[in-house]
Amino acid sequence: MSQFSYFFIELCCGTCEVALNLPPLDSPLRPRVTDRLTHLTHLNANMTAYILRRLLHMIPTLILISMVSFVVIQAPPGDMLTSRLAELAEQGELGSDSAMHQIEALRERYGLNDPMYVQYFRWIGKIVFEGDF
Repeated sequence: MSQFSYFFIELCCGTCEVALNLPPLDSPLRPRVTDRLTHLTHLNANMTAYILRRLLHMIPTLILISMVSFVVIQAPPGDMLTSRLAELAEQGELGSDSAMHQIEALRERYGLNDPMYVQYFRWIGKIVFEGDF
């Protein structure tokens, strides 16, 4: 029987010791209280290490999930300005210089001309630091 079982049985009730034929308190076969406490401390250390290990595994998992989410969001062709270009085409203003300057200004404002990794870091930065999903 393990040390933990002895500890639990003693906590349960004194009559369990007789029913299970446990060694008497002064027997060298019976684990001491310090042995039991050492065992419990060891269990706590193992659990703490397990929790820390799981938290450290969570970091790359979240980064990978965020990257996949960003790629899925960016995957469809076009962007929000594509619909604006379609509106301007319907109105017949697509070829005008003011419309093209307006589209370019919006691309710069929203960072759509930036490389994909810059867009990702801007996107994840807003989520982490500003809570802007």
